[in-house]
Amino acid sequence: CPSGRRIQKSHAFGLGLPRDPAARYAVILREPVAAIMSWYEMDTLTAPRDLDHHLPNKARLVDTPDTWRAFAVDRARFWSAFVLKWLTDPPENVRGFHYESLITDPAVVQEFFGFAFGNRYPMRVRHHLRELQQQAAERGGLRDKAAFRHDPAEAARLVLDAIDPRALALAGYAAAT
Repeated sequence: CPSGRRIQKSHAFGLGLPRDPAARYAVILREPVAAIMSWYEMDTLTAPRDLDHHLPNKARLVDTPDTWRAFAVDRARFWSAFVLKWLTDPPENVRGFHYESLITDPAVVQEFFGFAFGNRYPMRVRHHLRELQQQAAERGGLRDKAAFRHDPAEAARLVLDAIDPRALALAGYAAAT
């Protein structure tokens, strides 16, 4: 990283990551229904998978309608707590970015890296980002929520009913969801 900067990635799953006034926090948010669908699919996969090295001791959930419903409500509450923690009156060193824009909009990528690195990031990073955006374009962009294994309309209702409306508004998804 330029100027001795260090980047640390965290999902802050325990919501315990403390804020350091000397650090910058790029908070990446994903549309909650798609995020929770994806999270559920990752946690219920039973076939050999590429992600096992990331979560070697994680017990897989058994996919049932009841498991999905409980998971959706629990993760929607977590999503709310995460957004409220990071985006309620954020200081100058915290900025939220939409995942959907990061994989489709080069201007948002520039803004993200300008915030994180002061626009001084290596050419290899720029090249890698162009590759990621190209891959997203080739696969048709973002998740097709209609293809979710459980009833997509019920899935959206479960998630959105469990999310704190303040979090949805702070994240900028109130009108888009």
